[in-house]
Amino acid sequence: MGELAAVLREASPGALAYLVGATDTGKTTLAEDLAERLAREGPVARVDADPGQARIGPPACLALAWQGAGEPAALRFLGDVTPRGRLLPMVTGVARLVERARAEGAAAIVIDSPGYVEAGAGEALHRELLELLEPRLVVARARGAELEPIIAPFEPRRAVACYRLPAAPEARERSPAERAEGRRERFAGYFADARERTLSLEPFPILGRPPALDAPAAWAERLVAPVDEHGFALALGVARAVEAGPALRIVAPPFDASRVTGLAVGAVAEWAG
Repeated sequence: MGELAAVLREASPGALAYLVGATDTGKTTLAEDLAERLAREGPVARVDADPGQARIGPPACLALAWQGAGEPAALRFLGDVTPRGRLLPMVTGVARLVERARAEGAAAIVIDSPGYVEAGAGEALHRELLELLEPRLVVARARGAELEPIIAPFEPRRAVACYRLPAAPEARERSPAERAEGRRERFAGYFADARERTLSLEPFPILGRPPALDAPAAWAERLVAPVDEHGFALALGVARAVEAGPALRIVAPPFDASRVTGLAVGAVAEWAG
């Protein structure tokens, strides 16, 4: 761990560590430990880019948090618990969170990337993120050679330090049902203080993949997020019904309605399926 932290300490302010690995390899624990060690010497931002196994914000979102802080500093709404089929919003969302962390003075940034490492689209997602973000440090946690197509192209670059680590011995592979139950618990905690409110849809652009307003049944239980002028989510919500106006009844934790400039629409919540 000390060697990994030293790589970032010796780099310029705002340098990135990009941690990659399949789900249940110990990647997130490593990200937390690395961020904690780096925070002894300056402000460290963590970007939780795993919408299915989120630790910082709610599932279906990407989140930025400052190490040691209890709440996310910023959210980007992905709209689903997997990057599959949403690769462009995924890349844009991570890039915007990194941009914000640097603008707010991060000495180092630790990115906990999605566990979506499948051959083809999953590998391409990580390669594009690495190409765009230009991390100083790449750490791969793998059970075998499954991550080589992702990290091998970057290893020859002198500006990138690549480390390969085995999956953590204590990491246990969970079943899809166990992962879904973990997400339901995260959603339940996030919505613990939620209440129903109505948003007028007339003043706002509707972003993402919204159903037609004349198909109200298609809106029920759909994940939504009111967004601010910079495209950051003010809250994660669940649509209940479309009303005349047009307006949308949603359930969401408290947020400042005066800052809403758009409504992003995602998939039907998995618990509704």
